[in-house]
Amino acid sequence: INHNGDVDLAKRLVDLAVEYGFDAVKFQKRTVDIVYTADELSKPRESPFGTTNGDLKRALNVNNVPHTFLVNGAGEIVYQHNNYEPGDENELYKKVLELVGKK
Repeated sequence: INHNGDVDLAKRLVDLAVEYGFDAVKFQKRTVDIVYTADELSKPRESPFGTTNGDLKRALNVNNVPHTFLVNGAGEIVYQHNNYEPGDENELYKKVLELVGKK
């Protein structure tokens, strides 16, 4: 959402987070057809994915909810996980600590 589907912008957000001393960047996803009205999705919006707001928003979604990505300072995906079960957050926390060098 905060990168509008632009990989270069997403990488720049990661770079800025590193530059300003942040240890993580959050990118998020929505279930488009639940969050937005049909009217909102049909509004014109030019993008590489089509001509409507809905075309863009659907193109930016991943298939499973939630889908977590952990991205390093070079913009590389270093961890990803689909779905959720209680306790999964512990593995993510461990991976974040590894990424920032605090094993």
